[in-house]
Amino acid sequence: MMGKSAKTRQLSFTSLENLNQWEGLPIVPEDSIYAALGRDEEIFRDELFADAYAQVGHPSTSPAFLCKVIVLQFLDNVSDREAEARARYDLRWKKALGVPLGEAGFDYSTLSKFRTRLLLFNKERTVFEAILQQAAGQGFLTQEQVTQIMDSTFTIGAAAVQNTYTLIRTAIRKLLHSLTRKTNLDPQLFAGLKLNYQERKKPDIDWSDAAAREALLNDLVTDAQRVLAVTATLPLTETEQKLREVLEKVTFQDIEPREEGNALAIKKGVAKDRLISTVDPDMRHGRKSAARTFNGYKTHIAMEQESEFISAVEVTSGNVHDGEAAKGLIDQQPEERQPDTMMGDACYGTGPVRKDMAERHIKVVAPVAESRNPQGFLKKTAFQLDLETETCLCPAGQKAVTHIPHPVSN
Repeated sequence: MMGKSAKTRQLSFTSLENLNQWEGLPIVPEDSIYAALGRDEEIFRDELFADAYAQVGHPSTSPAFLCKVIVLQFLDNVSDREAEARARYDLRWKKALGVPLGEAGFDYSTLSKFRTRLLLFNKERTVFEAILQQAAGQGFLTQEQVTQIMDSTFTIGAAAVQNTYTLIRTAIRKLLHSLTRKTNLDPQLFAGLKLNYQERKKPDIDWSDAAAREALLNDLVTDAQRVLAVTATLPLTETEQKLREVLEKVTFQDIEPREEGNALAIKKGVAKDRLISTVDPDMRHGRKSAARTFNGYKTHIAMEQESEFISAVEVTSGNVHDGEAAKGLIDQQPEERQPDTMMGDACYGTGPVRKDMAERHIKVVAPVAESRNPQGFLKKTAFQLDLETETCLCPAGQKAVTHIPHPVSN
């Protein structure tokens, strides 16, 4: 059952209001974000989450209260355990959350359960949308000549990055474990697998021996192909189908046949859209710059230039190019709040992004992205095109003339 936050608390000897009176000055400045969160009764409301809770049972911690905690976590960049500690001893957090000095606030484990509930009931954007509605109602979000700035930041994934051997072995084990729950499944279907997938421990081989590693890889792929072949004809649940898709991807993304014989080997380089963890299959290798890489996700945002309100948020895998998310950031906003101008770095200055924005009658202010040239050839920008005369001047001064036949009208 949903617990509700107390709208008004009875003053006590340990209340912040009493401390303010004794000092003659506010302990927490009234113009701070902490005081603003403490005053709010319109945006963070328990009623917004009513359909995510049962009508009977033991009352939970107030969802509005926990939403404020999550906002404070982001603001101060602290973990769940540290958030619990802040609510216990940090006067700013106590002001924001309405927690008296003599109370601890909440247990840190409540936060992970609450996030899970938000995702299960599609409530993760509830407070964000409520803030935007309030901002629009108060006139902070203007409706004319709006410029939005787009950018992204990375979010480190919580799951371990796994190597090829672990990916295939774990994917097989997860799928087999899910299938063994079926009462009508013939246990002989998977007889003859080369490895034991009941155990979690790493295979006991000499990992410094290249031949031993290759033999293990070939056994894993052989077993994976057998499991995939058998499950192709089985009636699978949605969860089992997803596990099978993960197995299929990790089995073939990193391997290639050797030039001689039938053996398989790990291919050089990194496969496009490589799956890096069976614990969190949506994680990906990402790159923020030539020297800065990460494993996880990207959070893309659109922010209004004048008001500095974040008007759209989208989370993608870490390997999604910033420009690819621009269309989604625009389309998730109501038409009346969409910008006239979009501003960003070179990632948003590519041809496809400009085309998408032009279809929406949005001006793009971004540097033209430099084309990649790994082979060292002359770039397109080194040539001068004259569309009127239909000529092209190369860097050496040679002019090429292209004659385009025009249709003759009758």
